[in-house]
Amino acid sequence: MVMTSRWSQTKWVAVWSLLVLCCALYLGFSFTQGIRVETSVLDLLPKDQSDPIKEAAVAAVSEQVQQKVVFLLGHGDTAQAIKAADSTYERMVKSALFEDIQYQVSASQTQEIYQFYWPYRLTLFSDQFLHWLQIGDFSAMTTTAMKRLYNPTSVVNADLLAQDPLFQLVDFLQNIASASGGLTMVQQRLWAKQDDLHYVFIQATLKNTIFSLQTQTSYQSFFQELKGELTLHSNVRLLSTGAIYYAAAGVASAKQEISTIGLGSLLGVIILVVLVFKSIRPLGFAVLSVSVGVMFGLSACLLIFGGVHLMTLIFGASLIGVSIDYTFHYFTERSAVAHDQVIPNIRAGLTLGLVSSCIGYLALSAAPFPGLQQMAAFSSVGLIAAFFSVVIWYPRLVTMQIKPLSPVLLRRVVAVSMFWRRLPLTGVYVLVSVLLMTSVGILFFANSNDDVRGLQHRPADLLQQDNKIKSIMKLSVANQFYLVTAHSAEAVLAKQKQMLPVLAELKRDGALGGYVALLDMIPDASTQNHAYQILRTEMLSPTSVFMKYFNQLGFDDLFIETMRQQYRHKQPQLLTVDHWQNSSLVSQFPFLWLGKIQDQFVAVVALTDVQDLNALASAELPDGVQFVDYVEDISNVFAKYRDLVTLLVIAAYGIILLLLIIRYRWLQVLLIILPPVLAAVLSLAILTLAGVALNLFMMLALMLVLGIGIDYTLFLTEHPESQSTTLVAILLSAVTTMLSFGLLALSDMPVLQGIGLVVLLGIFFSTVFAPLACLAGIKKREA
Repeated sequence: MVMTSRWSQTKWVAVWSLLVLCCALYLGFSFTQGIRVETSVLDLLPKDQSDPIKEAAVAAVSEQVQQKVVFLLGHGDTAQAIKAADSTYERMVKSALFEDIQYQVSASQTQEIYQFYWPYRLTLFSDQFLHWLQIGDFSAMTTTAMKRLYNPTSVVNADLLAQDPLFQLVDFLQNIASASGGLTMVQQRLWAKQDDLHYVFIQATLKNTIFSLQTQTSYQSFFQELKGELTLHSNVRLLSTGAIYYAAAGVASAKQEISTIGLGSLLGVIILVVLVFKSIRPLGFAVLSVSVGVMFGLSACLLIFGGVHLMTLIFGASLIGVSIDYTFHYFTERSAVAHDQVIPNIRAGLTLGLVSSCIGYLALSAAPFPGLQQMAAFSSVGLIAAFFSVVIWYPRLVTMQIKPLSPVLLRRVVAVSMFWRRLPLTGVYVLVSVLLMTSVGILFFANSNDDVRGLQHRPADLLQQDNKIKSIMKLSVANQFYLVTAHSAEAVLAKQKQMLPVLAELKRDGALGGYVALLDMIPDASTQNHAYQILRTEMLSPTSVFMKYFNQLGFDDLFIETMRQQYRHKQPQLLTVDHWQNSSLVSQFPFLWLGKIQDQFVAVVALTDVQDLNALASAELPDGVQFVDYVEDISNVFAKYRDLVTLLVIAAYGIILLLLIIRYRWLQVLLIILPPVLAAVLSLAILTLAGVALNLFMMLALMLVLGIGIDYTLFLTEHPESQSTTLVAILLSAVTTMLSFGLLALSDMPVLQGIGLVVLLGIFFSTVFAPLACLAGIKKREA
């Protein structure tokens, strides 16, 4: 019988070892191929299938904005600024990090744009030109044209004058260029000036996603080398902004804090284990089971989701707090009984703890939330792997003799539960009821903050540089825009035209600084036709002021007749969206036109220097136009899923309660579930009283409190006869968890800080209230 048992145990050890080896080989192969680690908070969110048009617009705009990087190179001497900008441009090209670098506007590029618009020149007008046409002030047109002609800085030549004598097309193109905000074109470069410094503008699009760790590392190396060279050799002031700086800062901060806090917690755990067990070997076994759990959890994410999110790794570190329980329970039990009795004694508690924890994590996967599903898969699979490592490996691997725990330690640990044992049972129930009801009452006054900007790491130096660049350029593409949809491309332009009075009023009231619309590049057909007809009538009139203007310029009758002949055609050639899509301007304004999505044509009106979101959202707009604030939308999604996660946490507690009824009686079930419930609500109540606003990730942390806290009460319930050793394991686990997670409360990252605060308080109170689970039985025996 003994031989059969040993053979069975050996077989399971071999099978489990083979599975672990396969998992390690798979991970090793995955690392050689490159693991996709996602860092964007947006990757955690579900896609909005209810409005695919809006979803596509948000994706297009955010992709363009977040991939952009802006450089301003400033110097008091324009020659030095140009030299530095030329050097920077060359470095950017050689780095292979960028695509579509906008720097010098060559003569050929200008000519290309000019030639594209040339066939439609008779129907294109600047805003000022349109105003003059509408009021019939033709003299103002000729007067302005004469001033331009005799301006000493004018670049007008004979060919341009002959082709566009009223500078109609030139004015229209300058109207488009005004979208550059505070930038002006000098020496084929965009310039700005502030504080006696001349800044040269360079903008580029990064080839690869800014949330790739490899992209962030490569870009930071490039930028630091560039900054060092410019500072050392030319004393040029370099300003730069882009979403990649925030993405990289967030990842760097997370890595630094997790590694620093991880080192501190590791040292604390080592000291703790050595003091309790008088040996470092139990820690080695704890690391073994936790490592196997992390390996399986990570492998599950790679197989199911094709990658892993940074927040999943952080949240999945709960494996340390939960699975290390199994090791501590094994070794504390091993210190009191023979090694072949350890697993039979603790198997029930370990199994119930595993099942309850997995139920809690899997409850999260019920939400259509990719981030929650990934976290649930990582944690559940990892816990199961850690469980099997302890149950299968430890009986064969733990061959050394574990010294009995110090009697002094056992007495002091038992003293922890004496507070509850000294109180009358009725008094305990009253105290717990008061704490529970008071905490729940306080939570009715809890505040929440789901603003995604508050969940991200936003270093002060980056924000300061952003503001400086915005003040220099007088232009900033915001995270808000108007989305215009219609049944045809021309109808989209018509709706944008209807928006013009509203946009003008918003600018006048200071709600926004400006806007960029497709209508700026392509006037709608009715505007082109109407303005053309007014100009045509005047041009063909024998008494037209234009004839006098042409005579003053010295044009002969043949030229004048040729000019007039162009206007004798009733139907001019109109510029359309289809024509514009073939121009090079598309690359400069890629998100203004999104094409056809489902059965609608879609365009975006980009807003700059937004000051009053309420005014923009409440403006009276034509049908088919909606205001989009995707930062606010993301925050709303976080709020929605915070509420959903709260319900899922409650549901998880309820499912575990029903599961426990199968094994225990009602009173015992309530005593088992009460400590983690009380710990959770009391923790949130304290944070509420401290003025801390709750968010989604803090509610997720409650799952950790449930998963770990339920382990404490289950083990105390299953082992009332060895309460002292069980309490030692619980205290070891609690201190370990508070060291590994609670220290995150000191983090500068709001997300990690919130998780740390909840876990720190939750595990502390779970430990304090854990003896309640077996209090009724103890009181009964004492009676």
